[in-house]
Amino acid sequence: MSRITQVHRILEQKHLDAIIILSDYNRRYLSGFTGTSGALIISKDKQYLITDFRYIDQATKQAPNYEIINRKSTIIGEIKELLHQENFENVGFEGHHVSYDTYLELNKSRISLISISNTVDKIRDVKDADEIALIQKAADIVDETYEYILTVAKAGMTEKELKAILESKMLELGADGPSFDTIVASGHRGALPHGVASDKIIEKGDMITLDFGAYFNGYCSDITRTFAIGEPDPKLKEIYQIVLESQMKAINEIRPGMTGAEADAISRNYLESKGMEKNLDIH
Repeated sequence: MSRITQVHRILEQKHLDAIIILSDYNRRYLSGFTGTSGALIISKDKQYLITDFRYIDQATKQAPNYEIINRKSTIIGEIKELLHQENFENVGFEGHHVSYDTYLELNKSRISLISISNTVDKIRDVKDADEIALIQKAADIVDETYEYILTVAKAGMTEKELKAILESKMLELGADGPSFDTIVASGHRGALPHGVASDKIIEKGDMITLDFGAYFNGYCSDITRTFAIGEPDPKLKEIYQIVLESQMKAINEIRPGMTGAEADAISRNYLESKGMEKNLDIH
């Protein structure tokens, strides 16, 4: 079932004349348009993409199944005008993506606004084959980047220097950019939950925590890895091995149909069996 067909089903189920899409991610998912400014209005019979003069050519190429509207006022103003022209009465909107001020402005159109929060997001929950391939590529980029980092990370460089090398490698491998702020935390800074790379110099024996991901064609990867520069403290090495064993146990035993809590328990129970129940404060 196509993405637009699924939106049409929402219209039917919710008894809506149209749906307004303001989320950047949902806009791209439903139309293919990657510009930074725009909105969709989808009805049973028509699909509109409202943007500004900068993106008309791009929108025309990326969203061939949409009628492109070059806005003359604000996006919200253009939406209100279009809703009025089409005589739409019951209109869905993404409540969790719309600010209160925007809601009030839309409400001046004297239409019936119905929140469809998370409805389109739920369509995105199930990935098609093309999406899975893009996610796999994003994951492959970070895997290859990590293998490269293991060969170049050394004592004497700063965390910021290592971050720069890491992000440059991801771009070289095809990433559009990092999927979030790259974390590089060495030594005692590894205890920080979100250790933004600093000017700290990496030392021999340091454990380095990397938390990074690649953004590729609209999809993200995210991995966290910890490794040592030289020989780490024996206690840290012991803990590292226990955590690795718990991870591998979960990977080997997780099955389709499990809940997240059940999958988590596989690893958590193993850690507790090793006496680490007091050290499981994680996010």
